[in-house]
Amino acid sequence: MTKEELLTKLQYFYDSEIGVSIYAILKSDPLSLVKLDIEGDAESGIQQMFLTSIKNMIINNNELHLSLLSSSDDRNNTIYEYDLEYPEEFSLIDNLNSGTIPLFNYQTNSLSNIKAILIELGNEEEQVILYKTIMPVNVFTKDNYFLKLGVINLGVERNTTRFSKINDDFFRISSGFQFFKLSGTLFIYDLKSLESGFKFHDIIKNDSKKGIEAIKNLAILANIEVLEELVEDVTFARKLVKIATNSPVIQANIPNDQIINFCKEYPALKNKIKFNSSGDKIFLDTKVSKNLFIQLMLDNLLTSELTKFHYSSLAKDNLET
Repeated sequence: MTKEELLTKLQYFYDSEIGVSIYAILKSDPLSLVKLDIEGDAESGIQQMFLTSIKNMIINNNELHLSLLSSSDDRNNTIYEYDLEYPEEFSLIDNLNSGTIPLFNYQTNSLSNIKAILIELGNEEEQVILYKTIMPVNVFTKDNYFLKLGVINLGVERNTTRFSKINDDFFRISSGFQFFKLSGTLFIYDLKSLESGFKFHDIIKNDSKKGIEAIKNLAILANIEVLEELVEDVTFARKLVKIATNSPVIQANIPNDQIINFCKEYPALKNKIKFNSSGDKIFLDTKVSKNLFIQLMLDNLLTSELTKFHYSSLAKDNLET
């Protein structure tokens, strides 16, 4: 999906009659849902708050980029279209309309058991589902003292100076979200939230093996095993995933001798990457050489046609027609 297509699809929710439903994912059972029964005015307020979030975070963000997750780099201000193995918990998003979902019941549950909420905006024709983590700091229980100002005095007028205790548990729903699903596609707004949970490291490690296999097929490394040792590093593993799906060097079928010559001549690589005794394979013996080899495979080492200056660039928006 292009960024323009995404913006067009999101605009639908501002031009159409829509409603909102809120669901909770529980810490005690993260693979099932309960529905939150919210009174009308509060529900309308939540709907408007998240519509405003979508507008501020995405629609009005002119600097926002859209990229495939498998091709992710370290650029900021980017939404990632999810194209890897699905975390098990995300299957809940697909099951919102698959059957009856029980209501959250305070007699059998507690607000502190809520891990995240799903906000479903839309109608029968189109829906967008937002995933928002509920942090423990946003859950307040009656075990502590919370005061409110302005209690009803004699049932007639509001006292503007008296504080009174809040006797109920409550939690705060703030604006913003980490992920959303639209038209069957999952999008990641907050990559760090994905990496810190959902066993995402295991998914990346599994997919990184495809990158190692792609490099192995090139037969350009004399010691491929040094890359296999680095998949425990999630940052490095993500780069291997990107090599498997989006390495310009592999996609362009660049001959090995041309790659070797480039390593010997390019200033950032010269004398930093070693070769085997016959000179036809690269030998990686330092952390620097391993990182430079990954940059090489991702074609991040560029030369300006205008100034002839050399650069390391993550963002390579294709200008070819």
